[in-house]
Amino acid sequence: MDSNDITTTVTPFACEYVPKLTLAGNGPTAFTSCVGVKDLTNLGAHQTIIFDRIITNYGQAYRNSTGIFHAPINGVYAFHLSAMSRPNHSLYLNFVHDGVIIDGIYSSAQGITEVESVGEMWTLEMKQGSEVWIASSGQGEIHGYCHTMFSGFLLFETEPTNIIG
Repeated sequence: MDSNDITTTVTPFACEYVPKLTLAGNGPTAFTSCVGVKDLTNLGAHQTIIFDRIITNYGQAYRNSTGIFHAPINGVYAFHLSAMSRPNHSLYLNFVHDGVIIDGIYSSAQGITEVESVGEMWTLEMKQGSEVWIASSGQGEIHGYCHTMFSGFLLFETEPTNIIG
């Protein structure tokens, strides 16, 4: 048989809705940012953590001036935090969605001369314009130099986004 005689048949996948990404201004997004300064000390309750050093910000949905991620489209997003507390200090943080605390994060290096790390990951359905950030839950100190990082990305769109034009 000659290779020119081979025929391939593609059968379409039957499904009610297949999520697709929208690329017209509001679409795929991924970010990783870290606390680039040496340390964040004297944190107060409910203080938004500013991850000032951007490593990746595809789609520009994370704002390092405010520490807040803004969902560009309706979708399910994944977020990850790795945080490091300073020696002899504890760290209490919250993962916040539109002003509602979703989860708390705790790391303690109290009584030891070493740093302590903690990591958490969340998946969250968000509407376009919804916000997510990391905030302090109380007093604490964060070890910087990019040892504390916040990342997020769009897994898939949940509803078609209407594009005018």
